[in-house]
Amino acid sequence: MTTPHTRRIALSNRQEDALQALADGKTRAEIAHGLGIQPNSLAVYLSKARARLGIPVCADTMLVAVACMSDAIWTPPQPAEPIRVPGKLRYLIAPVSEGMQIQEIANTRHLPYNRVIADCKELRRLMGARTSPHLVARLWQCRLAPTPP
Repeated sequence: MTTPHTRRIALSNRQEDALQALADGKTRAEIAHGLGIQPNSLAVYLSKARARLGIPVCADTMLVAVACMSDAIWTPPQPAEPIRVPGKLRYLIAPVSEGMQIQEIANTRHLPYNRVIADCKELRRLMGARTSPHLVARLWQCRLAPTPP
């Protein structure tokens, strides 16, 4: 289901399956195994999906998740109960939802790198996310990610 401010990008079924698995917190090895393909084939699917989404090839898979969520490629299920993020972790929501890397967050917030890593780990635990792309998806699913104007 797309919203008025989003567009639906045409991806192949395999590309959508691979991207959905990323949003579900699967690792690349788990995704390749689940799709019955070699890891190199998965890399090709993700590379072509990046091109269709207009994301640079060098982009992290977290940015692929951000693009998919913001373009409403995934229809996220609603969580059973709202997740309450403690105030000390709220500073991570917007930058992580936008695909910002930990080092970049630490630099822009003038925080120790190790603290940001620990806070990200705690936010992933709280959100039930296994990977960074999964955390992005969970933030969108729980409607914690800032929505575009």
